[in-house]
Amino acid sequence: ILKFKGYDNRNDVECYRQKKLYVTRENAVELAENEYFIADLIGLRAITEDGETLGKITDVIHTGANDVYVIEGEGGEEILLPAIRECVKKVEIAEGRQEKDMKFHIMTLFPDMVMQGLDTSIIGRAREKGLLSIETVNIRDYTTNKHKKVDDYPYGGGWGCVMMAQPLKSCLDDIMSTANDRKSRVIYMSPQGKPYDQQTARRLRDEYDHLVLVCGHYEGIDERFIEQCVDEEISIGDFVLTGGEIAAMAVADSVCRLVPGVLSDEECFTGESHWDGVLEYPQYTRPENWRGREVPEVLLSGHHA
Repeated sequence: ILKFKGYDNRNDVECYRQKKLYVTRENAVELAENEYFIADLIGLRAITEDGETLGKITDVIHTGANDVYVIEGEGGEEILLPAIRECVKKVEIAEGRQEKDMKFHIMTLFPDMVMQGLDTSIIGRAREKGLLSIETVNIRDYTTNKHKKVDDYPYGGGWGCVMMAQPLKSCLDDIMSTANDRKSRVIYMSPQGKPYDQQTARRLRDEYDHLVLVCGHYEGIDERFIEQCVDEEISIGDFVLTGGEIAAMAVADSVCRLVPGVLSDEECFTGESHWDGVLEYPQYTRPENWRGREVPEVLLSGHHA
């Protein structure tokens, strides 16, 4: 049973029913000896006493009696290892992880909208396994305005309002205070940005392990914040959106798919459209005949490789 600070009535917490609750590491419970967070176990290498690598831990199954580590073998096979002392002699969190998880912070005025799109399907399962981390940060929480305003009228006149630099900078400072030794990149989703493509997704995955995606709204954001704090501007096309949230979700999704372990095999993305600059071939599934349209014979003959 959980007790939430500030919630004294059971009815007050009904809104969280069937929701996923995440706890930051700073606020997590202290672990006893030989206890570990699942997120820290995912990605560890399993090595025999003879030095042979069995594979990587991809999941942890709770059986009631004891946990079981799910290991993806070097050949893609699944190995189930009981998490008991007789089978697991030593766990070395710091030494065992070959690479850091990919971490995303998305600065937005609409955090629920973003997480509803990124907490499902493949990306949602990868988050649960600890392969990547996606956090939304509400820019409005950082404004010093007593009315919680984050925007104001633009100098020089014109329609709409512009997001102020202060709440954006305060929000970013809070995010970066926890980045530690990560290689970070601050990206503003902007119509003035460089057109986004698969090569950019690969570059972001290869060169950074922490991406901060800034979602503008209204008529944009104060240029002084861009000049001082933004490393890169990205556009997903020459059309108008209400805000940067959909663009940020597209960038996060496309980069997350490239993180090792998110898809079952590397060929799942290396064989897709745009990986090597060309489009993928047409795809068909059952039935062989649909409304008089047949699957190409070459795909039925087994000679299509």
